Amino acid sequence: MTIEWDAEKIGNLDPELLKNVIDNMKNKVHEQPSVAVRFGTTGEGKRPNYEIVLRFAYSAVAKSHERDLKVDKYADENLSREFSLAEIEEILAV
Repeated sequence: MTIEWDAEKIGNLDPELLKNVIDNMKNKVHEQPSVAVRFGTTGEGKRPNYEIVLRFAYSAVAKSHERDLKVDKYADENLSREFSLAEIEEILAV
């Protein structure tokens, strides 16, 4: 099953998880102001892996928010479109 991420689906994620994603994104803004995030499209969609997109990708596991180096789940076909920091903050505010 492939998950199609949109504002509604992201808004249904645990708010604490989204706050941690936003914090991780904000921690990377000094490296690249146009930071974005992509969510994993495999699994159940409850605690998705995610990838912070800079000039390079910083892939993280949702449970620990630690860097994840398992390359296959971060293949383009297993990730959503990029969502900007502003989009994620707006979703969380709803």
